[in-house]
Formats: sequence, C-alpha cells, structure tokens
Amino acid sequence: MRLCNVLCFIANKLVHTALKTMKSVLSDFYSSEELAVAKIVLMEDIDKLSLDTKRPHVPLRRDGDGRLAREVDDILSLFTFIDEQKLMDQLPLYVSDSPDNMPTIRLYDGDLFVLNKWMKSVDEKMHALEVALVGVTTDLRKKPSELAMFI
Repeated sequence: MRLCNVLCFIANKLVHTALKTMKSVLSDFYSSEELAVAKIVLMEDIDKLSLDTKRPHVPLRRDGDGRLAREVDDILSLFTFIDEQKLMDQLPLYVSDSPDNMPTIRLYDGDLFVLNKWMKSVDEKMHALEVALVGVTTDLRKKPSELAMFI
C-alpha cells in the first residue's frame, strides 16, 4: 500500500472516466507540485516492476508555462503505458488519507456537463452570427454606389 491521493484517485477513476474529463479534474483540483510528487512516485513504482519494454521517457520535473497540463499528461501517459502492458494489478494499492483530498467527478459529469453543452450551443450560434456579419459587411464594401440610393 502506498499513500498518494493523486494516484489513488487516478487508479480508481481512470477506467470509468473520459480522458478529457480526467485531465480537467486533475488540473482543477491538484497543484503542479502535488502532481509532480505523484508522478515521481508512479515512476518509481513502475521502475520496480520487471518489464519487458521500457516505460516512456518522462522528465522528472517540468517548469515554465503549461507545467500543470504537462504534469497531468505525463502521469496519464504512464498510466496508459501500464494499462497497455496489462500490469495495473502489479502496481501498489494507492490509498488516500482523506476523501477530502480527492476531487469529485459528479460536478463534471452532471451540472457542469449541462452548462458545457449550453455554452457550446451559444458558441455555435455566435459563430453563425459572425459568419453572417462578415458576409453582410463584405457585400456593403463591394456595392457603395447602391447604398448611396438609400441615403
């Protein structure tokens, strides 16, 4: 057993959760420092396994812009590798010291899903209006003499 809130959450939710949702949840809930520590723990545990293939190269530390997203991508790529090798059951059992230290996905699947769907609908309508407005302004620029008749 190994105490790691991040890895406990991922190991138990990854199979049942869309990758995009998982990335959002991890990025919203955990800091880049927590993710970096979890990544190192996971790499150590993978390196202890007797593998036929090498694990993907993942830098120990990420810095700069987009660090949070890259840490999430690194951890998920390591989990994907382990899953493809069918070695998930050989990883230690990751546990959490408190449920409060793990996010809930219900917010993302339930309420946020409806809000996200509505926002996509508004975005599509705005795009259609933008296209129509560009067409109107293009027509107006092409025919200034015809406009003079209406003034």
